[in-house]
Formats: sequence, structure tokens, C-alpha cells
Amino acid sequence: MAGRSETVSNHPSALSVRNLAFDLKPSKSESVTRLGPLSFDVQAGECLALIGRSGVGKTSLLHLVAGFYEPSRNTGGVIEIAGTRVFGSGINLPPHQRGIGFMFQRGAGLQEDHTVQSNISFPLTQAKFTSCEASDRSDQLADQFSLCRTDLDPKADTPPFLSDRVSALSGGEAQRVALARCFAREDRNLYLLDEPFLGQDNPLRHELVSNLRAQIKQSNRRRGSGRPVPGFLVVTHNQNDAFWLADRVLFLDKDDDGAAVLLAIDTPENLYLDPPHLSIATFLGAPAINRSLQTVSESGIILGGLTISPVGPGTHDRVWVCFRAESIVMQPPEEPAAEFDAIVREVVFISGARIVSLEISEIPELTRLVLPTTDCKIEVDQKEKVWIRGSGIYIFDHKTRERIHCEVHK
Repeated sequence: MAGRSETVSNHPSALSVRNLAFDLKPSKSESVTRLGPLSFDVQAGECLALIGRSGVGKTSLLHLVAGFYEPSRNTGGVIEIAGTRVFGSGINLPPHQRGIGFMFQRGAGLQEDHTVQSNISFPLTQAKFTSCEASDRSDQLADQFSLCRTDLDPKADTPPFLSDRVSALSGGEAQRVALARCFAREDRNLYLLDEPFLGQDNPLRHELVSNLRAQIKQSNRRRGSGRPVPGFLVVTHNQNDAFWLADRVLFLDKDDDGAAVLLAIDTPENLYLDPPHLSIATFLGAPAINRSLQTVSESGIILGGLTISPVGPGTHDRVWVCFRAESIVMQPPEEPAAEFDAIVREVVFISGARIVSLEISEIPELTRLVLPTTDCKIEVDQKEKVWIRGSGIYIFDHKTRERIHCEVHK
């Protein structure tokens, strides 16, 4: 994956979380969120994306690291930032003493009756920077995060956007102000960002992701300068943002007791191509991974003339057989493959490709594949022969939902 940053062992982790467990009830109207125990690190110079289904506790975990929640009687574990303990063993430093930059979701925390420039420079004025230094840094960040309207009076002392009050901005614009303010101070050891690209249209979203990647690379150039090399922990519901931005991805899921647990942490590529759990396989990818619940006989699973045999300890009576859209082809591949007669039930054009939904008698659920627009014309009710590559088949235990290694053969 291009653009990945490197970490160096002589720097302490930007963030170290050990056995963190919390029961949270942020307000009277919200249900209790249970977290942990969780353990993970964010290395100096690394961007770690935090993903998972809605309501799993991603924002709650970010707020815990920042110090926004008071510990409860069910609290346990340790949080260290750049080698300094900020929580645990009787210590609970307030947010302003943790050496962090924080971006709230949807621009929350901004002073709506103040200007954009005043909001961006607020952390600097609080840290006793001169007004000139604060203004220069505000201008730099406004340009970096697309907050300058150069089409309006470029000769003005203050660019029009910077002089606007936050209350006059759209939700997406306020979100960019919050992003700029998060990075106002360059002496932070850790930056925590909650849905930084929410509410942005696609062209601007791509630009902002690129700008944030540039910010991370720029931070890595500080090595050996005596200035802190920060880490970045980013919450996002958009897996494309996570994959484009992050060095590694942490996937949160709920266990059988309803507590948020760390299901996996790995590179984006590894999580997509080698998912260790059904929840990860079904969450990642668009269209969603195809899956079918199949019975395991003594000879394995027979599907489309292909035998799929579980490998390893344990016995499995039923398994989820999964395969991604890109593993389905309309010409016989040069590898073992399951072969099916299919009927086209739906064709949808999305982003330069066609998503084709197929009805296959051996697979109860509709099966989806992606075809480039240059391929042969596909119409509803058309009959087709398709193949599923054996190398693209995954199986998961239907009870534990954990990955089972398998062998495929004709």
C-alpha cells in the first residue's frame, strides 16, 4: 500500500492502551456502552484507523483516550501518551494535560459566535503564541484544509472565509474548521480525530484525505529534530477513508456479552484479503462479500463441483462460505473453481461499473459480481454460466464466526 509511514523503535509509542475496561453512560438519554478490556498501541508517526459498526463504541474509546469521561467503579487499565501515564493506577490527567489535539464529530466544540480564524487560532492564543504567529498558522491551516475562498477579494487583509462566523457555515465547512483547529499546535504527541471527513462531498473528501496524509508525512520528517513525532488515531465509518489514510486498521466489534472488543488490528490489505472473522469479512468491501450457510459432510462442502475441506483442529457441522464479487468470473479460470448456472436478477450501474445480482440454485442468497462497462452487455433474466475462483473462497464457523482455513479441489 503506497504512502505507508515507517516507525522507529527508539521513539516511545504515541499511545499505549493496556487492559482498558470501561462501562460508560455518557448521558441520561444514552444506553450504557461497555468497552474492553482493550490493548493496543499507536506508534509515533503512525496513523491507526478505528472502524466498526455503528454504536460499537468507537467515539467512546476516543473520548476515553482524550480524558473526557470520568472513571467509574468498573474502570480499569492504563493509558500512556508518549511514554507518560495519563490514566491508571490512581492517575487521571485532564484533557489539556495529555498533550493531544482533538477533533470532535460534526464540528462540535467550536465557538459559533466567533470567526473561523478565531476558532483555528484558539489553541495557539491559549498557549500564549503571539497574535502574528497565531494568524500565520491559521492562514496556513485554512489553505491546507480548503478554508480559503480565493475567488472573493484575494487582496483583503483577512480572507473572506476566515472572517466568517462559524454559525454561518454549513456542517461540512464547520467540520473543516474543526479539523484545522485540531492541528493548530504542532507540539502535540497524539492527534485524535472523530469522523474528520463527515459531510464532505467526494471531490473535497479526497482532497482532505490527501491533505491529512501529507500532514502525517510532514510529522514524520521531525525525527531527530527534538520535536515530538505524533501518532494519529482516527475514527471513521468510511472504510475507503480508513484504507487510504491508515497504516493499520483496528476493528472493534461486540462480544456475546455486548462489550466492545478488539477483533483484529492489521494493515488494510491484510484485513481485506485475509479476514480472520466473519464480522470483518462482511463489513469490508463494496458490494458486501457474498455468503452462504452450508452443511459440512464427511467429504467436506460440495459447491458447484468444487470440494471445500476445512483444515485444522475441531469439527464443524455448518460453515459460512464467503467469496467477494471480484472472485466471480464469466470465463473458466486456470485454477480450481466452482461452476454454476445463474440467472441475472438485477443490474445496477455505479461508478463506472455494473453490479450484477445473480440467482444461483445452490446458493440461497443473491450473489453479486462487478463487471466493467466494457464487458459484454448483461440484461435482467439473462442466463449465464459463472465460476467462483477457489482461491477467493473463505469459510467461517457459523457459531464462533472465526475463520477456518480450507483446501479446495475438484
